[in-house]
Amino acid sequence: LAIGAAESRKLRAARFAGRVQLALAVLAMLELARRAVMGSTPEPPTMVVVSLAALAVNVWCLVLLRRHRHGEVHLEAAWIFSATDVQANLGVLLAGALVAAFDSAIPDLVVGLIVCGLVLRGAIRIGRRVRAAELAAGAATYVRPG
Repeated sequence: LAIGAAESRKLRAARFAGRVQLALAVLAMLELARRAVMGSTPEPPTMVVVSLAALAVNVWCLVLLRRHRHGEVHLEAAWIFSATDVQANLGVLLAGALVAAFDSAIPDLVVGLIVCGLVLRGAIRIGRRVRAAELAAGAATYVRPG
């Protein structure tokens, strides 16, 4: 939607990606708290299969975005988003293996907390990159008085 568009549209797309990532972090934290209080029964085979499928898609996205990861702000945001997803997928794989090995939901909760932190960090990174791009765009259009 933003490729080839005006810089303002690219900034809006990147800002939207950061806000979505932040919303995901908040929702994941709420779900984690719910599972910690109410209890949960993680299903290791499902965790592993779904995470492997998501990992394959997210790695492919990173391959496609690789040469643009230090480019325009909306593509950097997509890179950060996908890289965070890969980290989360790897975390869920680890959690699935640990849940199966220990027959306990505790590893799922611990890894879930780490994943929440990773997603929150991704949202912050995108937000910082958007702010830097906004400042750069503002400096580029600034006309010195006099």
